[in-house]
Amino acid sequence: MYKRIAALLVTYNPVIEDLISNIYSYHLQFDKIVLIDNSTVESKQTEIKNLIFFFKNIFIHQFFENTGIAKAQNFGMAYLTSLNFDFVVEIDQDSSLPLNYVSKITKSYYKIAKHDGNKIAGIGPLPFDSLNNEVYDGHAINVGIKFVQYTLSSALLINLNTFNLIGPKDESLFIDLVDWEWCWRAKKYGYLTYIDTDLIFNHTMGNRHISFLFFRFGIPVPLRHYYSFRNSLLMMTKNYVPLKWKVINLVKLIFKLLSYPILLDQRLSRLKYMLYGIRDFMKNKIGKFNG
Repeated sequence: MYKRIAALLVTYNPVIEDLISNIYSYHLQFDKIVLIDNSTVESKQTEIKNLIFFFKNIFIHQFFENTGIAKAQNFGMAYLTSLNFDFVVEIDQDSSLPLNYVSKITKSYYKIAKHDGNKIAGIGPLPFDSLNNEVYDGHAINVGIKFVQYTLSSALLINLNTFNLIGPKDESLFIDLVDWEWCWRAKKYGYLTYIDTDLIFNHTMGNRHISFLFFRFGIPVPLRHYYSFRNSLLMMTKNYVPLKWKVINLVKLIFKLLSYPILLDQRLSRLKYMLYGIRDFMKNKIGKFNG
């Protein structure tokens, strides 16, 4: 029986030429592309709207504000559920897909289902950052399909029925850890997340990184420290989040708080947003940062 598969793309003030190039890499692989736009710049909003002239199978919904990745993805999932789609592949605006990716990842999905049953949260590729020659999360290449505790949402194949059983993305997080939280929550209900390490997916993993002892640390723009601290602390209160992750990330948060305001640029701004994140966690403030 033919299965209907859609792409779910979330945008935020993208470089339109790069976005068009990326969509061209995969638009013929899907029955439909659902683009949810969080752009805040009027010129970007207009450029996004005009994509209907480039791609016949695209549907665009614009919020005209940044509602966060979780809310945008939930809206797209609900829309595709109403159209009775079977599968969704989530895609970032800066991601392209290789030729025949959808057919290959779908084949991997059914391979797991045949051997391990149907409790699959999702399956994605192995992200690889060609700019830094870095494999995502230290995974090995070409070792077949493997279970993982979490993975990136970009290029992740999800059965829509499964998504609705597990529940929507956590909109209170707004951005950071949205994809990981959903994978952890899925495992709580017995649904496992996989990656196919034979499918390499080129993905730029953040901005700069530094290494210290056995850890690697991302260096985002200062505002992202707010979401990193607040959401990481929030995840530590969840009983379905692995203890190992909690311990490692507590160490990382302490390191960042003590070292980033000394070692990095924009010192005071970084410290401010870290402290805001801790403050708002203690105040149980969720959603978008508002000062």
